[in-house]
Amino acid sequence: PSPAQTQTQTQNKMAITRGSPLRRPASVASLAAADAVTTALFVLFSSAWGEAAARLSASSGLSPFRAGLAVLAAGLALFDPVARLVGKIVSPGVGGGAPCFNPAHALAVAVASAGTAVAAAKTKTSPLHAAAVRSAAQVAGALAAAVAAAAAFPKRLRDSLPAPAVSASSSLKAAFAAEAILGAILAFVVIWASVGGGSTKGKRIAVGVPLLTTVALTVVGSELAAHAPAFNPAVAGAWSWRSLSLSSSSSLLTHAAAFWAAPLLGAVTAGVVWRIVQEDERTSSAGRTAGKARASKARSASKSKKRGERGKKGRKF
Repeated sequence: PSPAQTQTQTQNKMAITRGSPLRRPASVASLAAADAVTTALFVLFSSAWGEAAARLSASSGLSPFRAGLAVLAAGLALFDPVARLVGKIVSPGVGGGAPCFNPAHALAVAVASAGTAVAAAKTKTSPLHAAAVRSAAQVAGALAAAVAAAAAFPKRLRDSLPAPAVSASSSLKAAFAAEAILGAILAFVVIWASVGGGSTKGKRIAVGVPLLTTVALTVVGSELAAHAPAFNPAVAGAWSWRSLSLSSSSSLLTHAAAFWAAPLLGAVTAGVVWRIVQEDERTSSAGRTAGKARASKARSASKSKKRGERGKKGRKF
């Protein structure tokens, strides 16, 4: 094996020995199943957020937007343990980590971790292939849940389902820019929390930082594009299936550009930037290590020289 493969195998063995979440690889099928179930549950759970925000606004006097942000933060925080429970039951090879219910984040983590020890220890196939399979499962789970919700929910709830759309007061360019740029920032944070430094700082940090980032970027996106960013292609597509018509190519293209192409582009950008940053850090770390080694060697040589000089003086006397 090459030096890189040897290093990867060593890191995997160390992870298993420490009992880390990467204790054994999970099959792509189990990961996809966990993602599909989690995404479906998330769609059903989030379908009540509009109604909850309206009631909170009416009872507390908060503006509808602030009430929506409060419900968003609370909903994401409450859903995390549910997602982790699904991961433990459906795909125990994940090591108890929460499944993914966002194709953009699955792609971002795959791009960031391709060829690394993290990817080798977490799945049995390439990260990009796993991300493609998992994204398809997420879309299927979201669509199935949205269809079921639309059929089972009363009309009052169906009318408040959170279908994203480009605001009439905005433009496709503004919506695309907001989804791509803010989506890239959120994806970078998710990478940090999933496979970077955040994954070693405890569950509160790994969950709390992406949650707060989502809420903050929702506020920023609402100012930039006059509508709350979706950030999630699967969920956005699931809630929009009723309003999008196959005969209306303009609405389909607008939705695909703003809520699919933009966040996926942001995800790829975040993954590439992460790899560049990590490579720079590794290069700097290697340089510091080599510098310390040279300094230590120089100190040893200096000490040896001084000892030799003292020995010569002693022989003269």
